[in-house]
Amino acid sequence: MFMLSCINPAYQDGASRLVNLYTLNQRIRAINLEYVARSVQSYVFDTARGEIMVTPILSFEGNDNLHSRWMRAFLENGKLQTLHWDETTDKMIEWISEETKYLRVYVQPLRGNIGVFNDRAFMHARDFYEDHPDHEPLYLLRRWFR
Repeated sequence: MFMLSCINPAYQDGASRLVNLYTLNQRIRAINLEYVARSVQSYVFDTARGEIMVTPILSFEGNDNLHSRWMRAFLENGKLQTLHWDETTDKMIEWISEETKYLRVYVQPLRGNIGVFNDRAFMHARDFYEDHPDHEPLYLLRRWFR
């Protein structure tokens, strides 16, 4: 779980993007069972800053708690190090990228807003934002807790 508190919003943009992992998992199962099998295989996620993680895109922990690791750029950086990567993997990655565009919900942080999110149930990211010299910069507090 994490809490996101907006102390000061960005001058422009900066919405949080959320995708429900359980909905995405249901869509994968309905569309292509081969993608289901591929999504639970381990992939190399390479940040290109010396940090490498090997983990599935989707995995289940404990009592059917879904977990996800998704950062397309890091996946593609690790493509050559992922031995089972092939044309089907490319198609799955593209499909997930496109599908998340349809499933995402945007939350624009406003001053004083507090949101509590289950990071095991949602993929989350933030859109590009713009600060302005005559405006206080974006200031968000994020607190992770389990």
